[in-house]
Amino acid sequence: FTQKSKPTARAKAKAAPASGGFKPGYFIVGGLIIAGLVFASVKLAPSALGFADRGAGSFKRFCQSEIRSVTRKFDFSHNDSRRIAGIVVKGISVLDTSEVIGLASLDSVRVAGDLNAGRVCKKLEASDWIEKADVEVDNEARIVITVHEKVPMAFVVASSGTVCFTDAKGRMWPLSGSRTWDIMLATGLSDTVNASGARRLTSAALERLKDFIGQSAALEKRIGRSVVQADFAPDNEVNIRFESMRTSVSFNQATMVSRFAQLMAIFDRACAQDSTRLNFSHINLCYGSIAFARIDSSAIVLADAATATGELTK
Repeated sequence: FTQKSKPTARAKAKAAPASGGFKPGYFIVGGLIIAGLVFASVKLAPSALGFADRGAGSFKRFCQSEIRSVTRKFDFSHNDSRRIAGIVVKGISVLDTSEVIGLASLDSVRVAGDLNAGRVCKKLEASDWIEKADVEVDNEARIVITVHEKVPMAFVVASSGTVCFTDAKGRMWPLSGSRTWDIMLATGLSDTVNASGARRLTSAALERLKDFIGQSAALEKRIGRSVVQADFAPDNEVNIRFESMRTSVSFNQATMVSRFAQLMAIFDRACAQDSTRLNFSHINLCYGSIAFARIDSSAIVLADAATATGELTK
């Protein structure tokens, strides 16, 4: 008889069926999973992310923004060989187009694949005026730079004595540009330097400024004059001046709402006495319902000024 030899490992490998062949079932299951995820993202994601009350447009813009962020991070366009046909800058009102292009430093970008959008955005966002920037290459092979500029809330005097802009986040940056701004000058507010070396208002100072601006809007509308300057004293007292008016007014910011009502009552009462109204040099509202006013060197007590029932008497 003959003894059968054991199959070698190579023979076993040849006999074994291939395990990496085409398996349609996997593609079907994978397709169903992807379809389910897309359906869930369209139907469920808007409400889950808080877009239910803002319509499909808000969610679409959110998705587009996220896609741009991912594209910027991983730079999928490095193989794009289209020659750059031009540069378009959008969203600017303070900065010039040439200034934005200069900040972007695009001289070395010849084809679309040369563009590093993330690096360009970082350069742009380092500017004092630019809040956020988006950079992409459009279908016409143009570099499109969309800029969101900072919106100044007031002029402030820094601790160094320099006048700067500040915004709703308390950031401070130097005056620049030729545009005029209808915003007030705030003095006496404290500032600091953060870890990155940028100067900004302290949180307490920013809160005082935002509170004052929010409350003064109704006063300005009532008397028809804007507040052009506000001096914030450390003891919570505020001294303000109005546009085209020599009268200054002081009050405690803790009772600002009632003091503004008091001031409006004073102006309403003084409207009938035109010769007196514009002669006030200062009105002090730091003493409850009794206001003290000054006409040049003469002192005046505005009795019961809170209800405007009193008389303007010396």
